[in-house]
Amino acid sequence: MPFDIFESGFFCGVIANRYFGAYRKAHGSAAKTYSYVFGHYTPCRPEEKGTYRDSDNLLAWHSSELWYTFASLRETMPPCRPWEEVDFKLAEQLSSYWANFIKTGDPNGEGLPIWEQSTDGTNVMLLGNEQKMVTDPYLPIDDILDRMQGWDE
Repeated sequence: MPFDIFESGFFCGVIANRYFGAYRKAHGSAAKTYSYVFGHYTPCRPEEKGTYRDSDNLLAWHSSELWYTFASLRETMPPCRPWEEVDFKLAEQLSSYWANFIKTGDPNGEGLPIWEQSTDGTNVMLLGNEQKMVTDPYLPIDDILDRMQGWDE
């Protein structure tokens, strides 16, 4: 039985999150949608280079943004992460975005890069060493599907 890319859940994050704002807008919702991609690599210790804990191997992994979202970075907490100035700055910005969104329904605030709404499936905030809006950080879906044709044969 061939592998069904849609049944696998592979596109869950890529498609659902990209097009949720466009879907809501098309169906008359007045609610705002803001999408993001977390692209910051959490730091690792020098002795972890070349191991499975190397940031170059882990990349920006699922839930790695939570330390930043809740501004819970502390010196030696957790002890396995040698936080740098860029990490503390990112934590300040992300926690501000989330607090603003909770208070007002809009993540934007004084001193923060503008986070545009995701109403057409292409506006996405790239949260990393710098925060910036990007247009469609993934390949267009037709290109993805074209590249996947026959890959499981």
